[in-house]
Amino acid sequence: MPILGVNLGRLGFLADVSPSEIPHRLDGVLNGQFREARRLLLYAQVMRDGCMVGEADALNDVVIHKRDVARMIDVETFLDGRFLNTYRADGLIISTPTGSTAYALAGGGPIIYPGLEAVVLVPICPHTLTHRPIVVGADN
Repeated sequence: MPILGVNLGRLGFLADVSPSEIPHRLDGVLNGQFREARRLLLYAQVMRDGCMVGEADALNDVVIHKRDVARMIDVETFLDGRFLNTYRADGLIISTPTGSTAYALAGGGPIIYPGLEAVVLVPICPHTLTHRPIVVGADN
């Protein structure tokens, strides 16, 4: 999925094109003048009562979180069809290497090298101190 990042804010790690440069940069892209950086994408489905009610691709992360302020949720995780862990927390961040320097890092997760085919699971404010971030292979 080709993406041309436009920096509308202050950081812009992946968005080095300013709004004023869009016409010039788009011409360059259409003429083949660009550098491709392959990044891992996540695909998420939202299921309710066994029916899919939403789906999306994500470059940075997918976040499962609670609705209510004063409640925690239990998130069961599986790896290759085998039970991995139940996180009792405010939520769970599932992050790509690209997203590992964003919300996942702020939540205590590690930085993952961009070329590594891996994702990190980062519990958000876990109830148990033993629930720590874990890096797993992207194909799991």
